[in-house]
Amino acid sequence: MPPTKLTIAHQKEIMSRYTAGELAAPLAREFGVRRMVVTNLLNKHGVEKHTQSYAAFKCIEGTVNEAAFDVITDEAAFWAGFLMIEGYIYNGYVYLEDVPQLKNFRKFMNGTGKITDNIYDFSSNKVIQRLAELGVTELKVLSATPHPDLADNHHFWRGLLEANQWGSVLVVPEGLAEAFASFASSVGCPSKVTPKGLVCSVRVSPKLKEMLCIQ
Repeated sequence: MPPTKLTIAHQKEIMSRYTAGELAAPLAREFGVRRMVVTNLLNKHGVEKHTQSYAAFKCIEGTVNEAAFDVITDEAAFWAGFLMIEGYIYNGYVYLEDVPQLKNFRKFMNGTGKITDNIYDFSSNKVIQRLAELGVTELKVLSATPHPDLADNHHFWRGLLEANQWGSVLVVPEGLAEAFASFASSVGCPSKVTPKGLVCSVRVSPKLKEMLCIQ
């Protein structure tokens, strides 16, 4: 039987996250209590309830595994690299569109939302915050730099190169170009970074592509 009590810290977190837009039922599941416990908590503290239309929209929109990037598994590293190039973050949403890997990304996120007009998107402040820690930010086209835990990760660079369609040249922000060149040199495939205005180009050797393709 699910517990009926929440710690003070959990109560505050639930109220904060509900106010930010999350729904009562998923919060109850996450904290291991009945939905009634959450609704009673919200009523007790006078938290304004979501409208029925809003709740219906959120259910249609779907949910995701908000812990997908918490631990840098091989798959999480791959998708962090992929999102460095493809997709974007805007106004509280993560968007990915017009790529063959849409269904694979939704599967990785354990997402329930639909792919519409070749676009998969979801809203999650927690995922966006974690992606920012990993270097995937709303302004990544100007300032992308990988987290130190990803800088030498083969799966991260494989994801990035796959998003770049395994092209022979990367055109990316300076921090990302320098990180790639450093990684390439560390595996015996040195590459030169060439400034191009606000971004830099760096060549991707056939040897490196072959090495990463079989990871």
